[in-house]
Amino acid sequence: MRRTATVLLAVITGICSATAVTAIAHAAPVTGKDVAAAGAQLSALNRQLDLLVERYDQEQVALQATQQRLATEQRAASLAQSEAVAARALLASRAAAVYEGGAGSGIDVLLGATSLADLNQRLQFVNAVAQSDTDTANRAQSSEIRAQEAGTRLSRTAAVLQGELSSLRNQKGEILASIDQQQALVHSLKDQFAKQQAAALAAAAARAVAAKAATAAAAQPPAPAPTPSPTGGGGGGPPPPPPSGGASVAVAAAFSVIGVPYQWGGSDPKTGFDCSGLTMWAWAQAGISLPHSAALQYASIPHVDRSQLQPGDLVFYYSPISHVGIYVGGGMQIDAPHTGGFVQEVPVSWSAFVGAGRP
Repeated sequence: MRRTATVLLAVITGICSATAVTAIAHAAPVTGKDVAAAGAQLSALNRQLDLLVERYDQEQVALQATQQRLATEQRAASLAQSEAVAARALLASRAAAVYEGGAGSGIDVLLGATSLADLNQRLQFVNAVAQSDTDTANRAQSSEIRAQEAGTRLSRTAAVLQGELSSLRNQKGEILASIDQQQALVHSLKDQFAKQQAAALAAAAARAVAAKAATAAAAQPPAPAPTPSPTGGGGGGPPPPPPSGGASVAVAAAFSVIGVPYQWGGSDPKTGFDCSGLTMWAWAQAGISLPHSAALQYASIPHVDRSQLQPGDLVFYYSPISHVGIYVGGGMQIDAPHTGGFVQEVPVSWSAFVGAGRP
């Protein structure tokens, strides 16, 4: 965990340093390479956030399991303590009866012996009863001690996990701050680059007009070609019908939350989703339980080959796995991308794809 945190902080520091260098260079004209470099730095930050979210989700699962075990051990300790108290009370009452010499006490039993053999047998019986009471009390006390020790160990584990989660939340804040700064830088660079392009086009047009006026007697030079307008991007029509059964329910659920904002650790359409929270929620609508972690989801379901993908299958990314989407057919998926984004339908990113699974 500490090594992961160190690596993340080193990456953040390196990216922020590179950002500062780029910002200083803004005194010079902005180029397309500047815009591309800033965009690449923003993508790197979002990738680091993906890794951090995955680590956070796994630590949260571990903490919940530890807390459940801790509650079980605490109940066992309470039961063992009650048994120990009862056993010690019984032992004390027998000792008092022997001391007072009441009827049925050990002394009364011994005094009732009619022969040496009978006395020996009665003595063995009294000793056996006393030893049994002592053993019962000792066993109960040992159970209580073991349960308390287990509870102490689990409490320490829970405290460590809480500390790690706190550290991850702090790292999340640092990365989010860097993402905000980088997004502002990207927007600024794009704006400057667009203004420079517009100014360059205007200057070129002015030069063309001047050249046309200077050579009016000659053949008219060709006018500058207009900048082509972007082509319309069709939506590709409605999504293909998903298969029947649980997969169709999960896919329909995923489509129903398109536009819901990305939320760190989220798994609720009212507040937002992270990537594994979305796939966990979508399949929960079909009655299938998945863990809130991309890597744990991949480990818990059967794997399918890329060529066998069907709507409803989960597609996983990066090594180690830290992102997941739900396949909806036609090479498309629905996923919760990253901070600042929304649940969306996008093409499967085959360049980062590492595997698929079918809940």
